[in-house]
Amino acid sequence: MEDYEYKPPDRRAQCIIDALRVIQNQRIQHDYAVKECAHFIIPRKSDMRAIETIGNTHVELKAYANLFTRAGRSACQKLASGLFSYMTPKNQKWFKITTGDRKVDENIKVYEWFDHVRDVMLDHLARSNFTEISHETYLNLGAIGTVCTQV
Repeated sequence: MEDYEYKPPDRRAQCIIDALRVIQNQRIQHDYAVKECAHFIIPRKSDMRAIETIGNTHVELKAYANLFTRAGRSACQKLASGLFSYMTPKNQKWFKITTGDRKVDENIKVYEWFDHVRDVMLDHLARSNFTEISHETYLNLGAIGTVCTQV
């Protein structure tokens, strides 16, 4: 790891900008692979253009017409459905809230209060679009291998 020395604010800003450019250039191949996976496995999320611009590079995606089987899409859908039904089932209390302190958690009033809070949270999640977003999250996880969801 390089040593960081004091640099005037404008010099530090330029160093950060330069580091960002290096990272962006290193990401280009990864971005292409992610877009290609999305193109074939979850094509409705792909913008379906034959030429994609990533950074300053133009890359040609394989044509959607070359997709001869639904195996990837079907497998991703099954994986997402399985993850959804086991990790966030709609008909079960799939998480619990604790203080992290066993002695405090064993207090019946604390337990009942956290149980009530969990029920309120589950009720709010059921009335929101959390179910749909969760399934989309699991689709992205299966197709691309990474995901970010803001709740």
